[in-house]
Amino acid sequence: MNPPDSPLPPPDDFAGALAAMRREWAELRAHEPLSDPELPEEDRYEAAVRRMAGFRAFLHRHHAVFTAPDLTEQDREPLEATRLLQLFLDASEKVQRGEEKALQLSADLADGCRDLVLELLNKLAWLESMPQEEWDAMPPETRVKLFDLLEALRPSRESMLGTLPIELRREWERRLGE
Repeated sequence: MNPPDSPLPPPDDFAGALAAMRREWAELRAHEPLSDPELPEEDRYEAAVRRMAGFRAFLHRHHAVFTAPDLTEQDREPLEATRLLQLFLDASEKVQRGEEKALQLSADLADGCRDLVLELLNKLAWLESMPQEEWDAMPPETRVKLFDLLEALRPSRESMLGTLPIELRREWERRLGE
């Protein structure tokens, strides 16, 4: 039963309920378009969520009309609009989750690259600070491998330092005597 001040007609008045639904739908469409090209991209999802809440409330208020068997295709337009908006929201949510995952993976990759660079810089610092007596005490094949590693790391020192955050870079430049 509808309260006396309800904008909806009594439940047994289908024609009145249909007319009320059509009026409200026209008002809703005039004030809440499905999309607003003027909105910045980052605000469109939040606007769509608000619209969806309004459409759901509309569908709830007019449930009796939408479940009537003799409803025309034109009168089912709000159902289709709501379905399409829900598809958009679902797709947009998947995109957001994908973007968040990509950002996390990028951060993980950056952390891994930084750790690798720090390990290489540690090796470079260790090799450059090794006293000649230690070099001389090594077996020849070990000395050759370590010298080759030192020669491979030296040319890329600047590019490795360039990948570090500025504070860490300065610390390593001091350690490497630059």
